[in-house]
Amino acid sequence: MDELRASLAHAIEQQAATQLLVPEHSPHGPICKSLAAKQQLPVHTLERDLPALSALIANNPDLALTLERPTPFLPEGNKVIVAWASHQEIDGDHPCSVGQAFQVLAEEPTISIVFPVRKDMAVQQLIYQSIDWHENIHLLEPLDYLAFIHLLSRADLVVTNSPAVASEAEELSLPLLFLSAGDDPSSGAVEKRARQLLATH
Repeated sequence: MDELRASLAHAIEQQAATQLLVPEHSPHGPICKSLAAKQQLPVHTLERDLPALSALIANNPDLALTLERPTPFLPEGNKVIVAWASHQEIDGDHPCSVGQAFQVLAEEPTISIVFPVRKDMAVQQLIYQSIDWHENIHLLEPLDYLAFIHLLSRADLVVTNSPAVASEAEELSLPLLFLSAGDDPSSGAVEKRARQLLATH
């Protein structure tokens, strides 16, 4: 929290920011608004309306470019799969089967897989053990909220075991492969479901 306050204060004082965009539900909202008020910097509260938020980002090229900096270059025309693994239900066969399915899907040059990996040792260990390096698979540091929503909005398929991310994908009307404990955990089944969903988008 102190690091965030110092970073925001520095950016504002150096006039590196001309406005602040604060998600409505952000726990850092009060800090942002307080610091911005001292510098008479406009603050815009973003309501949790993901289609509207996605459209706002898409219609602001400078903001979109800033949010895309932590993400890889995604060739135009490629099918984009965005994956997110929650620490919940991470045990079992799903992580390995998803990794194997991704390896097969990534062999197609028209598919890009982007996987921000949460800073959870259990999740990281399973993901890094189950996915080998491939030029079409991009394992990233966790993204901030706006960057993640912008990445989701560019996806052709979302693969997750997180109810929260599944809800966001559904709100953005994206094809969703939700991995639950009762699903067939084989890599072939995951790959088949992914291909079927990609074909619809």
